[in-house]
Amino acid sequence: MYKITKIQNSSFFNWPYVCFHITFKCLKDIQETIEWKLIYIGSAKDETHDQTIDSFEMNNLAAGVMQFTVESNPPDFTKIPKDDLLGNKRS
Repeated sequence: MYKITKIQNSSFFNWPYVCFHITFKCLKDIQETIEWKLIYIGSAKDETHDQTIDSFEMNNLAAGVMQFTVESNPPDFTKIPKDDLLGNKRS
């Protein structure tokens, strides 16, 4: 991976989609199918809160720098523990 850029940098959590531009480099031709997953980590303490918000496959990749854009649904914030929500006030 060279670079991952979130397109709408200051989006609200309940926006209808998330968009990332991904740049990566293949060191050699890859004939196998490569699976990509966009995973939102809902809690650093418990991976059961992780959400796969998109997945897709690519095949027959040529050596060199590649770029693509992923547009997907946002994570379901109701599945994130309240103590892990950004901006949550703790006592």
